[in-house]
Amino acid sequence: IKQQCMNSPVSVFRNKFGEENILKAYNAILDAWPVAFEELFVSTRLGSTHIIACGEKESPPILLFHAFCAGAVSWYQNVKSLSEGYRVYVIDIIGDPNKSQPVKYIRLLSDYVDWINEVMDKLNIEKAHFIGNSVGAYHIANFAINAPQRIRSMILIGPAATFLKITPFYFHTFPGGITGWNFLVRHAVSWIENQTPLDPLFHRFFYLVLKY
Repeated sequence: IKQQCMNSPVSVFRNKFGEENILKAYNAILDAWPVAFEELFVSTRLGSTHIIACGEKESPPILLFHAFCAGAVSWYQNVKSLSEGYRVYVIDIIGDPNKSQPVKYIRLLSDYVDWINEVMDKLNIEKAHFIGNSVGAYHIANFAINAPQRIRSMILIGPAATFLKITPFYFHTFPGGITGWNFLVRHAVSWIENQTPLDPLFHRFFYLVLKY
């Protein structure tokens, strides 16, 4: 399915140069995607939502929501095993710098609850399994509170600001994201890595997202 929104998108990128380089790095990870996949664009009231779908269509659906500024491609090392038993929908959270295209500023948590409901409706999914990382886990927890009837199970990986404050995260990552200054972006990436280097393909994508 490919549906385009009627309204003009709101850019989430610092400039066109940054957007082009981010999407180039995004597509480089898609080129390394370990299983056959489809790219879907689903129209919602918040904008066009980009989804990477893989696995047998008859298998139970599982929805994956990524971490802050990580994009759907951050799951590319997980989808092979997941797609063996599930129809996997890897979702670009709208409002983050990725292939989803918002058409309005998103200010309320309820907007994201409505958005997930719309995405599931458009995909003809009544109920699904969920996995989320960081802010993705936060969105799933919030969705579970407001629409528990649509969740079969959920795995929350390091759910950001869900049970505990994450003030150090803001201190170490936001200055780089706000300014785009190279030394602050490098610090943010290094702090996220925490002496465990990111995969080179994802490292480049994540660096560019924070910068632009």
